[in-house]
Amino acid sequence: SLGEYSALVAIGSLPLGAAVRWVRERGLAMQRAVPKGEGTMAAILGLDDALILTLCERATSEAIKKRAENSGDPDELSVEAIVEPANYNSPGQVVIAGSKDGIAEAIHLIKTDSEFSKGKIIPLQVSAPFHCKLMAPARERMAEIFSQVEAAHKPKMPICPYVPNRTARMTREAGLVFELLIEQVDHPVLWKQSVTTLLDAGYTHSVEFGPGKVLSGLIKRIAPQSSSENPRKYTQLSINESSHLKSLDVVLKSQERAYV
Repeated sequence: SLGEYSALVAIGSLPLGAAVRWVRERGLAMQRAVPKGEGTMAAILGLDDALILTLCERATSEAIKKRAENSGDPDELSVEAIVEPANYNSPGQVVIAGSKDGIAEAIHLIKTDSEFSKGKIIPLQVSAPFHCKLMAPARERMAEIFSQVEAAHKPKMPICPYVPNRTARMTREAGLVFELLIEQVDHPVLWKQSVTTLLDAGYTHSVEFGPGKVLSGLIKRIAPQSSSENPRKYTQLSINESSHLKSLDVVLKSQERAYV
């Protein structure tokens, strides 16, 4: 989701200096939204999106039920009992976020309930349950910050389309930029859907900036394999040092660009 700010700077919609300050404020707000140790996240492999939604609903219900049974427990969490999808990474890979007890219930269900037996769940070592309802205080903070932005730093018309995390639909509407950046804080990151949008629009190259090739690997799982029925080939480039910039030539010659 941080990449949405990078994309908006790259396409001339946001000024770099202001965006860096906003990202810092966003990080602090998200960290402060939930008391330490009361929220967490987990990656789920092998289940489709509909089944993951069912899992989240069941885990939330179980956590609420157990809290009612143990009302008055000195170790009771202060945040709402909840589990929600947080990151749609690729087919069969979704990250969930929520209260500590809610995620514990999700782990228990996958390990014991036959309905979810094809799934695998991996607890993540994170400092907060990002991109779920528990991030509401951080969303409010970003709304406050953007409401006070001076005219010179307000979003400008992008030079090309971009794909917001919140909608996974290409847009160039400057008036929606702040609204979408606010909403992405407590809503899931639609990475799989965003990449699918670009693929459906005919894009065939992607460039990942930064260390590693995590996003390129996810795109490879999202993009259909080349075949006689689908002859298109998808090219992923990873740029993690200056010498790799030469490999950008083929992409920069393309007439159509979009950012995600």
